[in-house]
Amino acid sequence: MIVASVLVARAVGPSEFGVYSAVMAMGTVIVAGSGGGLGLLGLRRVAQNDFDDAFLRRIGLANLVITLCAAVVVLVLAQLTLGIRRSFLLGGLCGLAFVAFSATSLASGFHSGARNFGRAALGEGLSAASVIVLTIIALAVGLGVGGAILAFGLGTASGAVFLWWRLPKRAEAIAGQSVSPFRIAQVVPFLALGLAAGGYLRLDTMVVAAIAESSVVGYYAAAYRFLGVFNLLGSAFGTVFFSRLSQLSDNRAEWQRVRRQGTLLFILAVLPLLAVLFLSAPVVIRALYGQRFGAAVAPARWLLLSVIPYCLYWPSAHALNSSGYERRWTVILVGGCLIDTALVVLLVPYWGASGAAMAWLAAELGVLVATILAVRASASRA
Repeated sequence: MIVASVLVARAVGPSEFGVYSAVMAMGTVIVAGSGGGLGLLGLRRVAQNDFDDAFLRRIGLANLVITLCAAVVVLVLAQLTLGIRRSFLLGGLCGLAFVAFSATSLASGFHSGARNFGRAALGEGLSAASVIVLTIIALAVGLGVGGAILAFGLGTASGAVFLWWRLPKRAEAIAGQSVSPFRIAQVVPFLALGLAAGGYLRLDTMVVAAIAESSVVGYYAAAYRFLGVFNLLGSAFGTVFFSRLSQLSDNRAEWQRVRRQGTLLFILAVLPLLAVLFLSAPVVIRALYGQRFGAAVAPARWLLLSVIPYCLYWPSAHALNSSGYERRWTVILVGGCLIDTALVVLLVPYWGASGAAMAWLAAELGVLVATILAVRASASRA
């Protein structure tokens, strides 16, 4: 998605890229957010060998129904907020595209929970490659933003088909061990978690789109793509780390040791790349987006500073979710959303895209503090 967004930005310019980023943010927050928590539940249950074919089918059906309903919300919201003639079309395409995205993420989580990391990577890689190729074709034939969103949906669907074609099987269970039932009450906290996570990541883009010109959204979205590299690293790290911690939920001493070790390794992996990108931001933006996006340099540097608190709290977030503290993490994310949204409204009218980036940095610092306190509280209760 990072490469595809760069291709779109270069082809259509800041204003149209702002429209693309706004509608894709709606899909991320509402549709992907609605299904994201179910992926976490599925990954954890598979990692704990607490699943069977019926569980996978039921959670898959629940994901499909929920994300299709969320897609309707995106269609309506786009019509109400974008204020352009294509709103209905763009909202509909985006909603359906993120239904496919959510299905891919869910199945990838199943395979990762079963430690089939190779198949999960192949499915994700197939999606990414297909999205890039189809985006190039859509832009080349002049389909613009709508074509790019359609390309994202079709490309992601290819990964969903590959991953759902052969799902993991349960390992031989301990004598007398049965699979926990699939209950709607169990799903609700994870739905809240998914919406909070999706909202925290992209709600600020939607707010910027509501209060500023589309070019400001475009500059902020271009700068935000710098965080995509670290989100990819965090996603890859988190998938393996979460699976490992889920297996240690009953061994608190080992859980704490692995959490601390994972945090150190993640920091060491991230900080050198962060330093390089911070220093080279003007060159990178010119190379990726062209001269029209020069105003994205300052917000990019503010956003890069937010990677420091991110890499400090991200392993601990997975530690909380792996041990049944997903409600606590949800509350933290909601708090981060509130901080970010309030500061975006206050700062963007004065500092534009840089104001939105400053708001994000403040929110990330708040999430870091809250996560440290939550981990300490969970450790004291163990």
